[in-house]
Amino acid sequence: MIASIEDRAERKNVTIRMTPQVKRLLQLMAADEQHYASDLIEEAIILRVVAKGLQEKASINEIAVRTGLSMDDINLAIQELKEIQWN
Repeated sequence: MIASIEDRAERKNVTIRMTPQVKRLLQLMAADEQHYASDLIEEAIILRVVAKGLQEKASINEIAVRTGLSMDDINLAIQELKEIQWN
């Protein structure tokens, strides 16, 4: 199954391949949270990138330089990771 996701920053569509199960899971998550599935994918990728940077002992500034994420995005991801860790 192929899905097209809008890359808002670049104003273009990005095509990815996924199984029907993954597509359905993303649709359910998006319906539950009332967000687009692409937003959920973006959030998951940001959390993963920030978590990986923290595991590598990178500073917030280093993560920002490597990823192009804003400090606000990184700090928000860190807060969400802390919530996930405690739940």
